[in-house]
Amino acid sequence: MAIQTVNEIHDGRDYDSDTSPNTRLTRQWRIIAESGDDPVDVINDASLPAQKGDAHPSEPRALVQRIELRQEDPDDFDWVWLYRAEYSTAIAGPPGGEEENENPLVDQIAIEWSYEARYAPLNVALDPTDRTTRIPVANSAGQEFDPSVNTLRMVRTLTIQKNLNSFDQNYFDYGFVERVNSATFYGYQPGEVLLEGVAASLQYRGLTPYWRATFRFLISPTNEGWVVSLQDTGVYQYIDDELERITDKKGNDVVLPVPLDGNGRALHEVLGRKPTREEIVYLDFWPYYEANFSTLGLGG
Repeated sequence: MAIQTVNEIHDGRDYDSDTSPNTRLTRQWRIIAESGDDPVDVINDASLPAQKGDAHPSEPRALVQRIELRQEDPDDFDWVWLYRAEYSTAIAGPPGGEEENENPLVDQIAIEWSYEARYAPLNVALDPTDRTTRIPVANSAGQEFDPSVNTLRMVRTLTIQKNLNSFDQNYFDYGFVERVNSATFYGYQPGEVLLEGVAASLQYRGLTPYWRATFRFLISPTNEGWVVSLQDTGVYQYIDDELERITDKKGNDVVLPVPLDGNGRALHEVLGRKPTREEIVYLDFWPYYEANFSTLGLGG
């Protein structure tokens, strides 16, 4: 596998200095290689007419910033390639005049804050009078609504983009995704930030491959973190370390769950009366493992 001939295509030359002090030039060659050559074999051939960083013969300040290789007619002539080199007197950058780092791994991370509307089951509400006491979401007879009530919640989102030299989805899937922060992260306390997912796309800067990764975080709507609070209810209770069916005042087994006291006892039996809404006990559950997000190198 080798390059046989290289001929510069003069109508492929280009010069541009109209829009900025920077001068941009382009050269193009037609390359005859061996049939069946892979583009990686061609691009790595030492006899290529220009390499990244080489100076233009007529403008030594202009260096090769980007190169492109494509087959001219792969259907009939898969050994004929067009090789294009773009020269510039400054490092080519994105629109707006900002210079782009030759090494994509030293780019600054991109941070975006936003909000997203989500519907979620309403397991616990606040007393409409004091608006601080948690009360069960139930009807006036104390029974939960069926189907359950969903409510709109505004969830703050944090999206961070960073360039990576490689991307191992298993590393993120099993170590960070669907986990909450174990330490303070962007001003939020442990347990308040959930990594929803990580997306990545393979990109190139010149010949340098890299992964543009997007990390999407959700911030808990409350300062309690991503805890799930459920009313402590059941049809059984613990009596002398034995599980017994709860009975009503007539001695009949209850059919529907009744409030418990947080220690496995029927709350109405402990109190000797029907509990008030303020006396209802809630149990907190943590559905997510923790992870140290500082190891991702995302700031914060």
